[in-house]
Amino acid sequence: MMKTTNITHKVGRLSLAFYLACSAWATSTAAASTEAATSSLRYYTCRFTYGSADTTMTELTRKFNVTENQILRANNWVNPSPITQPGQKICIPRFNRREISLDFIGLNDDNSSVQPVGCGDRAYAHTYPIAPTNAPMTAAYKLLLSKHAQHEPPAGAYNALYQSRLTLRSASIYNGTAYVYLVGTLRLGGTCDAPRVQAQLENVALQFSNVKKANIFVNGKPLAQALSPK
Repeated sequence: MMKTTNITHKVGRLSLAFYLACSAWATSTAAASTEAATSSLRYYTCRFTYGSADTTMTELTRKFNVTENQILRANNWVNPSPITQPGQKICIPRFNRREISLDFIGLNDDNSSVQPVGCGDRAYAHTYPIAPTNAPMTAAYKLLLSKHAQHEPPAGAYNALYQSRLTLRSASIYNGTAYVYLVGTLRLGGTCDAPRVQAQLENVALQFSNVKKANIFVNGKPLAQALSPK
């Protein structure tokens, strides 16, 4: 366990705010690989292996680069007890999600069946193919942030992020909440772009069934604060 007293002593005159910001960054970076740990198991196939008398869960997670929870769910197991039956067939999940959706904005749109985002606009989901991955949320954010055209074909929906130059630092999921850290420049084309950007960024995470809430940070600030004109 980390001894916080020693760390605090070493910080010395360094401001507490700066220290906490660095700690948060380190935590988010370490968590970047954890999206797969909580990703929905709807998109996977089995790669089978066979247990021996001394096979353990730790051995399996290290060997196949999957998490304990993923193995438990794929095999309908209740607890991570050692696998004691020689020759037991074990499903190692291989994720193969091949598409994600990104939202773009229909301006002054009165379609009541589509999510409103303020200023009389609506958020429309566009589907895109991606390479098979066990971190589809990360792939989705990277794809969205790579798009710099003002209007997205084929329908020409508005991209409120087209002027921004943001990079994904990390994306992780914990207890149903997505934590997304972005860095770079966020530019808005007017006050109505704030709710548009919010919808585009939050809906990337909310498309996944295991995400109920999205906490997004831009250069360390919560998204709402980053979008504020003050």
